[in-house]
Amino acid sequence: MNTYIFHKSNSKLLHFLIALNFIIPILSIEGFLPWVMCIFSIYKSINALNKYSKPTIKIVNYLVLNLIIVVLYNYIASIATSYVLNLFLS
Repeated sequence: MNTYIFHKSNSKLLHFLIALNFIIPILSIEGFLPWVMCIFSIYKSINALNKYSKPTIKIVNYLVLNLIIVVLYNYIASIATSYVLNLFLS
């Protein structure tokens, strides 16, 4: 009997973590990079789900990596936008 909550046979939570990757580019600044990271993260998470018996750490790592890269992208894009606007308005 598998009592481990993140085991592949009880993978509804793991499927939710994979689907959670879709929310990140929707909430970010429009761009190509967030969607590419989303697709990459989902692809690698599904591969980890099919390959390992306990893929929780891999899936969470891909989710966190996706989140960090998109947040950095949004931060850099906002800094660049404010810099360009200051150049045009001054």
